[in-house]
Amino acid sequence: MGEGTHIIRRADLPENGTVSFEARGMHFLVVDIEGEVRAFQVAGPAAEGVRSAAIVDGQLHCPLHGWSIDPHDGRCGAADLCRYQPLPVDIAGDEIRVQLPRA
Repeated sequence: MGEGTHIIRRADLPENGTVSFEARGMHFLVVDIEGEVRAFQVAGPAAEGVRSAAIVDGQLHCPLHGWSIDPHDGRCGAADLCRYQPLPVDIAGDEIRVQLPRA
């Protein structure tokens, strides 16, 4: 991973928690679900509330609708209204490296 990579410290992502960030005018979410780290580009109405996303009962929930997000395809119960595009993640030491999509 090189250019187009966003790095956060592992210590900044709480267990069963979330960290959001913006880059290139897009919204992103990094989640820890029982030790498994995943990242998503968030689009649609949920993007504005991404800071309120939460892990509930071992699942990521849409901050806008409360639906659980499928960790593999990024779908929630609101169909295509909110989109959580899974992104590649690499953990190296105390860094989480999120590969950003091409602009």
